[in-house]
Amino acid sequence: MATVAKMRDDIKVNLEREVSGRVKARNKEAVMDALVKSATLDVPQSLIAQDTERLAEMTRQDMAQRGMNVKDVPFPPELFKDKAERRVRLGLILSQLVGEHKLQALPEQVKAQVEDFAQSYEDPREVLKYYYYSDRRRLAEVEALVLEEKRRQLCAGPVEDLVQGCSLRRTDGKQRTSVIQPG
Repeated sequence: MATVAKMRDDIKVNLEREVSGRVKARNKEAVMDALVKSATLDVPQSLIAQDTERLAEMTRQDMAQRGMNVKDVPFPPELFKDKAERRVRLGLILSQLVGEHKLQALPEQVKAQVEDFAQSYEDPREVLKYYYYSDRRRLAEVEALVLEEKRRQLCAGPVEDLVQGCSLRRTDGKQRTSVIQPG
């Protein structure tokens, strides 16, 4: 009987965690949409072209891993251009916001996030020790998620207030003031 009760509790906790994750993902997407709509900036075409190529190559690799023969399949850049432009635009905006607000993932926040992830496993200590803390790349992924959550929290207020007066540094080192402005 105790086993059934424990199983129910585990299921409840996992469902709550999953719902929370989906709500966060939906909120994140809404914030990113608002940032893209509210901020106007010059996006270097070379960055868009690079990301377009990256997206096409990722698609090619994904399809090949699924067993498809993509050797002779064309991947026209226009299929990926809109998504690439959005990604580059968001990357520039978010990078600027992180810098101007000095956002960083603190060690205790990363530890709390890792512990939260580990709770969904039968032996959380083993997951912590052998999965996250044994591989710097995995820990870096968690740091990126923590930083992403901090950006989302920062952006939870009026987006127009957030982007007003932001600036970007050009590749030649010169400052561009008010590149990001409300749309």
